Amino acid sequence: MRQLSNLRTERGKKRILRGAQAGELDQDPVQRYKEAIESLNDVMNDVKNKQQQKPEQFIILDCSKLKNSLIEYGTDFIQQIFAHLIKESKEDLNALLNEFTDTVEELKTPPTQLEHLKKNKDLYHDVRAKLT
Repeated sequence: MRQLSNLRTERGKKRILRGAQAGELDQDPVQRYKEAIESLNDVMNDVKNKQQQKPEQFIILDCSKLKNSLIEYGTDFIQQIFAHLIKESKEDLNALLNEFTDTVEELKTPPTQLEHLKKNKDLYHDVRAKLT
């Protein structure tokens, strides 16, 4: 419940995204997003499975409104994660496309000096190494 209610703040959202992998810089960002979504789904399922009403002595506590709002926070945040992932992926792909376009233009220009030819050769080998 606390995890879902923390989604109302940016700090809480960042905490969920970081998760347990805060120290692992080598981890694939897509995997990190996937784990955050899975963690959120687990928490949301726990909240969904809780009873809406709980009797305490002679009072019956109705938590249906809280339960629904927490599930709504979780669902909204999952959609935000997907939107952020799409935006980040588009930016990365555009950067890669720009890099390839610049490299192609650089390699298309005929070298007039030996140094330029060496630079183009190194650039060509870098591109070949990045193809995988």
